[in-house]
Amino acid sequence: MNYFKLFLKQFSISFMLLWIPLLSVYEFIREDEPTFWDYFFAIARTSLFIILFVVDIIAFRKTLKKLKDN
Repeated sequence: MNYFKLFLKQFSISFMLLWIPLLSVYEFIREDEPTFWDYFFAIARTSLFIILFVVDIIAFRKTLKKLKDN
């Protein structure tokens, strides 16, 4: 249970920002003829979410190592 609480605490930012790539892909698909900016924002928002998610995973693994060492 303690690990689950830690998991929710570490990934709270990723869970809050999960709607960003979904929204950008939805807007991209909805357009009849996407422009450069539609492509740019769809790729940029999704990349931002992936980067933040990877950072959260790294922080979570470091926290687990610290807990196992103690």
